[in-house]
Amino acid sequence: MVRRPRAPVIDPPGQTSTIARVGVGALILTLFVVADIRSTEAAFPVLSPGYAQEDIVDTTGYSGARSLAVDAGGSLLVTAQRSSGVRRSDDEGPPLHFYRLPPSGGRLDDANRLPNEVGVSSGGLGVRGGLIYGIDGAPRDPNDTDPKYPLRAYDPETGAIVREVGDWWIPHFQMTVDPLTQDLVLLDKCECLNDDSISGAIVRFNPDTGVRTVLVPDDPLETGLSHRNVLAFTPDGETLFAAGGLAGIDAYNREGELLYNIAVPHVVHGMVYGKPGTCFEDVLFYLRDDQTLWAVVDPSATAPTAPVGGGSGLDGFTGLTLDAQGRVLTVTGLDAVTAIGPDLSSPLRAD
Repeated sequence: MVRRPRAPVIDPPGQTSTIARVGVGALILTLFVVADIRSTEAAFPVLSPGYAQEDIVDTTGYSGARSLAVDAGGSLLVTAQRSSGVRRSDDEGPPLHFYRLPPSGGRLDDANRLPNEVGVSSGGLGVRGGLIYGIDGAPRDPNDTDPKYPLRAYDPETGAIVREVGDWWIPHFQMTVDPLTQDLVLLDKCECLNDDSISGAIVRFNPDTGVRTVLVPDDPLETGLSHRNVLAFTPDGETLFAAGGLAGIDAYNREGELLYNIAVPHVVHGMVYGKPGTCFEDVLFYLRDDQTLWAVVDPSATAPTAPVGGGSGLDGFTGLTLDAQGRVLTVTGLDAVTAIGPDLSSPLRAD
């Protein structure tokens, strides 16, 4: 197996960060000083030049709003539960539901709550064939010494479970969908793996046939550092990014061969790759466990990473996704779903 090259795990320079950004017919150099990052009153108390933020969903009065999806029509789906309400039992809180909102967002309330309860865990969801896929946050059998978590397909119109498609080893912070085959890509522990390993293999999974194909084998020598349960594809399907533990972000080709590693000195809880034809084209965004959002332009082993924003308002346990405009969506701890987009008064790219 190809061994992961280990770059020194250090933060970018504390005072300045330089990013080369490619535009249409032009190459510009954007310099910004971290100490001069703008202070705001919104979800990100600090936000780097070139970015703008907007709270598009008000989640006041709700908790557990961590799983996000955008369906084929651009509608937003957020899983959440009332902060108070009818409890299902003495040890469980109010039921979890999908809330469906227009692309422009809105406020969570009974009017946009889908009727069926869901059990989706925190993090990113898979959107495939008009259905929303998510792994249940509770094991099928809580007394099982080797618990399994059901993967379910939900109707985005009603929140109803359409089907269950197998048991999986661990709830995911973020699965992904292969743009070319529409297979779900996620972490698995299967009979082909070393029983002593805790890191798991990355597999392609076809929900229609039930076939699981190992893409990146388990690497037991990593002793859990490659616990790669945060996954994101480039839109062309040619590169898969995988992160977890303190192993940084690995980039693989379609055959599962390691291309390079991006050193990240924190656990990564979410990733998303920019939408073609937008200002975020060829930009990889990742969410760190220290409540900061970062970007890598034209990712490679040597590409610099740069802060986008951060602060105590950012929920470090939510996945990332893109809205219909190509903005990065995340849930914040300030009762909102926040969209991070380009600041058109200070564009990241030149025409």
